Amino acid sequence: MSDHSLNLKRLQVARPRSEEKQKALLRAAIEIFAEHGLGAPTSAIAKRAGVAEGTLFRYFENKDVLMRAVFDHLLDVSEQLFAESVVKSLPGTSQSQAVWDAYVDWALVNPAANATSNKLMVSGKLSNEQMARGMRLVDIAMEGLPLVQGLDLAHSIEFQNAICTAIGNAVIDISTPRPHLLAVYKRAGYQAMMRAIKTPESSES
Repeated sequence: MSDHSLNLKRLQVARPRSEEKQKALLRAAIEIFAEHGLGAPTSAIAKRAGVAEGTLFRYFENKDVLMRAVFDHLLDVSEQLFAESVVKSLPGTSQSQAVWDAYVDWALVNPAANATSNKLMVSGKLSNEQMARGMRLVDIAMEGLPLVQGLDLAHSIEFQNAICTAIGNAVIDISTPRPHLLAVYKRAGYQAMMRAIKTPESSES
């Protein structure tokens, strides 16, 4: 075996990937993307995670791969959140309202993750599989709602998700300085969202 091969082998053994570092990079990316947008440099992400920029590229081949990894992580969180919200919901609470309440509560506690998720959804950087997975989550959250007239399932869900996100962000923004009114804002926001989605045209379909 050549000296070069031996050195390469030693390097691979000495520098195994760390799950802790990978998680730190994902957390740092979420924070940096929320603060500075998706155009933020990878050097800023590495610095926030406390590693060299070269280390970042050992875990994520390029920035697009990193963004997709961040979105996969946020999808995992959303799936768990949605499942728990339905299980823990009070009797008589619809699935969509339970998910709405849980989403608003989560976004208030995790503003960076919420902001980054919203940015990634419209970035054009996600794979078709990721977009489909995101749409399935919205479909679960909006279970039982009629399609918007003139739109197929995918486009109807996309439109409904856009409305939900806009109203959700409004509720989050206004609730942040007034936490004592959160329950009122969540209820009013949910009602506004349902009125916006359940248009006369869609209810007739």
